[in-house]
Amino acid sequence: MVRLIWLQFKFSWKIWMSTLFVFFIASFVTGVCLTGIMSLYLNNSSLKNSDEILPLFLMPVTFGGLTLLLIIGGIIRLIVDYFKEEYILWSILGSKPTQISFLVGGQLALTGFIGGVLGYFCAFPFAQYAYFWIQDIVGKKMLPDIQLGFSFSAFLITILLITMLGGLGGIVHSRKIFILTQSNVFMLDKQEIKKQSRFKKTMIILCSFILLVCFYFIFKGVPSTGNIPKGVMEIQLCFAVMFFLIILLNLLSSRLFTQIVKILMIVFPKKKAATLNTAFWSVLSDNNYLSSIVAPMVTASVLLSGFSTIMINFLNQLGSLNANQQNTENLLSLLLFLGAPLLLIVSNIVGISIIFGKQQENSIKQLRVLGFSTWTAIVEKLFEVLIYSITFLIVSIGCNLVTSILVIRIAHSVIPDGSVSWSPVFLLTFYLFWVMFVFMGVVKIIQIKKSSNVSDLVR
Repeated sequence: MVRLIWLQFKFSWKIWMSTLFVFFIASFVTGVCLTGIMSLYLNNSSLKNSDEILPLFLMPVTFGGLTLLLIIGGIIRLIVDYFKEEYILWSILGSKPTQISFLVGGQLALTGFIGGVLGYFCAFPFAQYAYFWIQDIVGKKMLPDIQLGFSFSAFLITILLITMLGGLGGIVHSRKIFILTQSNVFMLDKQEIKKQSRFKKTMIILCSFILLVCFYFIFKGVPSTGNIPKGVMEIQLCFAVMFFLIILLNLLSSRLFTQIVKILMIVFPKKKAATLNTAFWSVLSDNNYLSSIVAPMVTASVLLSGFSTIMINFLNQLGSLNANQQNTENLLSLLLFLGAPLLLIVSNIVGISIIFGKQQENSIKQLRVLGFSTWTAIVEKLFEVLIYSITFLIVSIGCNLVTSILVIRIAHSVIPDGSVSWSPVFLLTFYLFWVMFVFMGVVKIIQIKKSSNVSDLVR
């Protein structure tokens, strides 16, 4: 098995390297945080407030790890889809889903190892600069001078974590995909499919129940406990709502996004434009890419909008700092909480674009066979991008409205005379909409131009 993993990795290393950026960012964040934690451990005897400094390094790796667990499934689905014909052939020859999933997991573990090494060697020099920058903001009283340098323990732990994450993530996600997608021709045990279906339904019900409980306590009021200020428990419930809303969204993404696209098909005048009609069917034909690209973007939108709404409507009005200091503190909070998740989401989207770009070569060839010119093919692909972007916009605004209503409800109960702002719900979402449309549009145009140049050379 080890030899087979290595041979296939050498043969198709370019595809696996498309996931390298995700593991590099994960290793970079983990390396920075573990370097800080190890330095704190070594200087623990000379520091009086090491317990207060520790969360500074724990928050990014915690939020980043949770985000990575949510998004890694999408890129694995696309890789499995890319090698689909090869894996189906192995299944016909007698390979079991578990064996093929170990093959995928082994290659992802190799990619994770490479990303882990590269990421850490970029992380430990950056850790000192990041610490000094935060120290300039909050002062040396809160963050005393600490020498952050290379830590062999942090290096080993980082590589081990990223390699294990890649390997185990690849095994678990790919096995689930193989079991759900392979047909009865391969004598698959239907009990496995039923188990996965039951587990997914249980998770959906559990997340929905937790969200309803959070809504109930936010609107009915949380019982006062001890010396905890009013509004603190409610804000924590809002964070819980964001977290479980994102999980629920990822569980429902495949069906939810498909239904939204089908509704858009009814609304848009597709019969008047052949390119638009083709674009809709192209989007629906590749459900994996639809959920893999839209779900991470919605996750980023919910996190950014949710945190911004809490800061604008609640924290800023309770703070005693001037405007500049408050803005700096807000920026620092966003970086600590959302820096790692957003970096991972961006790297994931880049990786997905690279993998899907290679798959799109056949799609572009089919358009040419159907008589599409280069310009018509560009219009068709831009319509596809527009459909993806509008799907993201609809889901994002819906999720952001939920979190914003809860935060504004809390702000009214704690600060009755405070001002209310709905701007994060719409402004940030529309910014991300245009970023998504422009980025994906440029990628599609480059792919078509590249394909056109290759076709001209063949002629």
